[in-house]
Amino acid sequence: MAHGESDPKRMPRSIIIIICCLLVGNVAATDVSVVDGIPNASYSQGDLVEFTLKISGLLPQVSKITLKTDLQPYGTFPLWNITETGFLQLSDGTVNYNNQTISFDVEGGSNAPVIIRVVGEVPQIAQSIRTHGLLITPTDVRTTGYTYYRFEARGKDNYPVGNAETKVFDIEIPEESLYISRLSTVQDQQLYDIIVDLHKKGLTVETKMLLDYSETKPSGISLLNVVFVAGVGVVTFLIGLRIGNTRGYEACTKQNEFKTQENETRRRIR
Repeated sequence: MAHGESDPKRMPRSIIIIICCLLVGNVAATDVSVVDGIPNASYSQGDLVEFTLKISGLLPQVSKITLKTDLQPYGTFPLWNITETGFLQLSDGTVNYNNQTISFDVEGGSNAPVIIRVVGEVPQIAQSIRTHGLLITPTDVRTTGYTYYRFEARGKDNYPVGNAETKVFDIEIPEESLYISRLSTVQDQQLYDIIVDLHKKGLTVETKMLLDYSETKPSGISLLNVVFVAGVGVVTFLIGLRIGNTRGYEACTKQNEFKTQENETRRRIR
C-alpha cells in the first residue's frame, strides 16, 4: 500500500477509544436485579405482588438514587422495606416507606449493596361506578406498561448517570378477555356494531345482554326487542344528564335572582 493511503480495514483510533469507554461503562454500570420472588409478566387487578430488589455496583459519580413503582400499598405492609441499607444515607433511620416514589442520597465510597423488599397491590384500573341508575365500567383504560420498579441514578449536578433500569407488567381484566372472546362469535354485523358501541360507552350490563342474545337466540324474542331494552338504558342515561344539567342551571338562576334582590334591598336601606 502506498504511503499516505489509509487502510480501509484499519479502524480509526478515536473510534476505538470511544468503543472501549462504552464497554467499560457498561461493565461498571449499576446492577439492579430481582433476587427473590421474580414477578410475572401480568397480573389481575388487586393481586398481591412481592419481590426483593438488590442494588449493587454503584458508580462513584452517583450522589442520589430514585425508585418508583406503580404498585400500591397493601394492607399494613410497607410498600418498600429496606432490609440492608448498604450505600444509602438514612439520616432519620427510616427503613419503611409507602410513597410510590422514593429518593435517597448516596454514601460516597461505600460498595455495600442495598436490599429492598417490595410488597404491593396491583392497582384497580377499571372500577365500575353507578350514575343516574346505570352501571358504567370504563373500558378504554391502559392495561400495559405498568412499573414494578424503576431505578434512576443522578450525579451532583443532577444529571442522569447511566441508563434507568425499569421492569414493567401488564394488568389483566378478566371481564375484558371474556368480552373479546364472546364478541368474536357474533355473526350478525349489525348486532356486532351495536355491542361494540355499548361496550365503548361502558354499558357492560347491556353489552352482556346482547351477547347472551347472540349466543342463545331464544324463540319469541326478536333482535329489535333486545336492542330496544338496551337502548332504554342509554336514553335513560342521557335524560338523566339532561335533567341534572337543567336542575343545576335553574338552581344557579334562582341563586342569582336572590342575590340581586338582596343587594337591591340593602341599597334601599342605605
